Amino acid sequence: MRRKGVPEDVVDEVLVRFTEVGLVDDRGFASALSASQSRRLTSARVLRQKLREKGVEAEIIDETLAERDPEADLEAARALVLKRQSALQGVDRSARYRRLAGLLSRRGFGSSVISRAIREAEADSIDDQWVEVE
Repeated sequence: MRRKGVPEDVVDEVLVRFTEVGLVDDRGFASALSASQSRRLTSARVLRQKLREKGVEAEIIDETLAERDPEADLEAARALVLKRQSALQGVDRSARYRRLAGLLSRRGFGSSVISRAIREAEADSIDDQWVEVE
């Protein structure tokens, strides 16, 4: 509104009214965005960035991220690795690792989460290949 030349008192009045009727709710918006980003398998770092870009206050961002499960990033990274792993079956191990690490890095995951998610997925796939013989 300010860019359109609307007077300050009118901007303030409109924002107060919008807040009263629930049209401006940063906490609700942050919570909804957090839920949608969890379904899209992105990291807390990406969520923080998106909330900042939307103009949400740092305090509300911190509260929203504090409500997230501490293991959410690892679970999301694991899910992404499992989702992509089958497409990389014919690729040698180091190339597969690089490709998966690149994917996770672009989604905002930290290096410790990346290495753990890939290592666990590799271990699971090796375990699945073994067949018990009696």
